[in-house]
Amino acid sequence: MRTTLLFAFALLLVYSLPAQVVNDSVSLTPGYANQVFYSMNNGEAGSSDNTNWDLAIEAFGFSAAIRVNGSQDVQLYAHKNGDNSDFGTAIDTSGMQRLYNSDTMWSKGAGNMTADPNNLVDLGWGIYNTTTHHVTGDSMFVLRLSDGTWKQIDFVRLAGGVYEFRHADLDGSNAVTAMGDKANYTGKNFMYYSVADNMFLDREPSVPWDLVFTGYQTALAPGVWYGVTGVLSNAGVSVAEAGGLSNPNGYMDYTSHTFDNKINTIGWDWKTFSFQNGFIVDDSLAYFVSDRLGRVWRIVFTAFAGSSSGDVHFDKELIANVNADATADIQAFEMYPNPSTDGNVNIVYDIRADRAELTITDLSGRTVRRMDAPRSGFQNLYLSLNDLEAGMYIVTLTTEKQSTNRKLILR
Repeated sequence: MRTTLLFAFALLLVYSLPAQVVNDSVSLTPGYANQVFYSMNNGEAGSSDNTNWDLAIEAFGFSAAIRVNGSQDVQLYAHKNGDNSDFGTAIDTSGMQRLYNSDTMWSKGAGNMTADPNNLVDLGWGIYNTTTHHVTGDSMFVLRLSDGTWKQIDFVRLAGGVYEFRHADLDGSNAVTAMGDKANYTGKNFMYYSVADNMFLDREPSVPWDLVFTGYQTALAPGVWYGVTGVLSNAGVSVAEAGGLSNPNGYMDYTSHTFDNKINTIGWDWKTFSFQNGFIVDDSLAYFVSDRLGRVWRIVFTAFAGSSSGDVHFDKELIANVNADATADIQAFEMYPNPSTDGNVNIVYDIRADRAELTITDLSGRTVRRMDAPRSGFQNLYLSLNDLEAGMYIVTLTTEKQSTNRKLILR
């Protein structure tokens, strides 16, 4: 009886919404000095100075990601000797390898790129201890700030939720030790740090957001990186691209496109630059954004002003709320209890597909569970997740044609 009621409740969530195109815009300000966090449901969630930080250090999640400010061309290099015992001595910068942030996932920053792919506990800058759950730094880096200043930097440890790292001039002078506590950034993906000011910054909005309009580094070709301005999606948000459309604002068939969890699915290339005409927006593109509550939005970019003002104009429309298409692969998808206080959860779903996969990711985008989902019809899947830390997770159900996600809280 309980299962029947849950199924009926889930089916009540399957409905269509009246169409209403909303014209909206955000401003990154002249020179793209700001980045803008955006909620598909509520509009702009916050705007932050994008020039006053150097490092972004993961505050929520388990990958201990360390990213650099690519929008300001802050550069991180692997010290050629690799050993952090050299900290405080004069550093030779010749022959160093530059490291870049991943632009497909938040959980891999430049500081993680030296990790051994065959060693699951190697996080790049340090080694994860499966007993203590601490990360101990074992690598040395060199940092070039946006003003051309060079620093040596050693990420010492992550223990008890507190990051400790130290930086100094290349000759070893002016050494500074910094400590940042993840507990001070509850609900945020990253804590941010300015090396020049020796200051931690709280830059992300407190309200939920789906997209961030920002500058970042991307690979235009293998080994060829370039600074671009575009749109990245938050963890738990998936995006599908539809191209070659004659009327993007009238196109509704989101189920014909594959939703992707890569954060750069929208990216930067919905526009091109002409010396004669400036930036030109591709008028045949539409993007479908499945937000963190499973609602599907269509976004169509209409204008981009470039660095003169940093203004981005677009149309958006809420076209479906939790599997609005009755012919879709995924007919129902819910979880209980949610929040879960003991780590046990039932996942209730109904699918019309031959293949399906269930994944659970933390808010940094790191996958903590992946499994084939029992398919063909209504299912009630029991999972024990009591080995995971308390916090928020994104549970995603994916078929060949569709992907839908839900927020799960473990307490």
